Amino acid sequence: PISTEKIRGYTYKVLRLEIEARGSFSQLTDFIQRLEEGKFKTLVLEKASMTVLTGDVDTRLNLALYAQPPPPATGTPGSK
Repeated sequence: PISTEKIRGYTYKVLRLEIEARGSFSQLTDFIQRLEEGKFKTLVLEKASMTVLTGDVDTRLNLALYAQPPPPATGTPGSK
């Protein structure tokens, strides 16, 4: 579900996700690093938990993706 939050006077749509993954520690840290450095600059890692298993790590990530709607259009196309 998408919610709405007001931050410093701006209203944002927020999509929260929970991702579960299993892999080696280096695979999971690489995945998290790619998320943080990826296309979406407003992706926030809110919480991470890891459980060490024999040879693997179970990870649960809580993410939030913030988006601000575009400003309303002014005038009509082609008008001056």
